[in-house]
Amino acid sequence: MKSGLDVVIPRPLEHEWWHQLLRGDFLDVIFDCPHEMHEFTSSPTMSNLLKTLNENQRKILYYWAIRLYSPQRLAKCRGQTDRNIRKVYDMLITGLRNKLHIWLSPRYDEGLPLTSAQQMFLENYRAGVFNQKAALDEKSGE
Repeated sequence: MKSGLDVVIPRPLEHEWWHQLLRGDFLDVIFDCPHEMHEFTSSPTMSNLLKTLNENQRKILYYWAIRLYSPQRLAKCRGQTDRNIRKVYDMLITGLRNKLHIWLSPRYDEGLPLTSAQQMFLENYRAGVFNQKAALDEKSGE
């Protein structure tokens, strides 16, 4: 018999997927790609927001936010500048925040229940926290 054919579970490699599989976290491994990242959330609204992204936006969001690639590493992989990657990411996040605000505002205004994270997001959005941060980032980049 050839070696390796009688092994049911191969020796774990030094990859997080193996640790997740051995813990039984199969869904995290199955949906670990830019096209399936909307499956990572249990919120139908967030899932639908992620589905509206184009392929370029999905890849940048996935590798930046989930795989934690630096803008420089992501730019090198995509053959772009890190400045372009940051610009696309900032526009993407701003768009998601705006859409989320549009969806949550009526619920907030009508006094419907929201999670503490949703309430905090709305309070920060309405206070202009995200706009102030963007202005500070632009100012520091000059």
